[in-house]
Amino acid sequence: MSPVAILFIVFGAFLLFLFILWLIHFLYHKAKKDGKESIACLGSGYGGDFGG
Repeated sequence: MSPVAILFIVFGAFLLFLFILWLIHFLYHKAKKDGKESIACLGSGYGGDFGG
């Protein structure tokens, strides 16, 4: 493999990682802002014991 191809793959993986981090951050804050309903939905999805 050429060094350029390796560089592109590394850069692409880094961008993907940043995007995933941003997405988690965004969704977390959105859920916090929307209130306990969103968190309850998330909790029930994971079998958690949040708000019935």
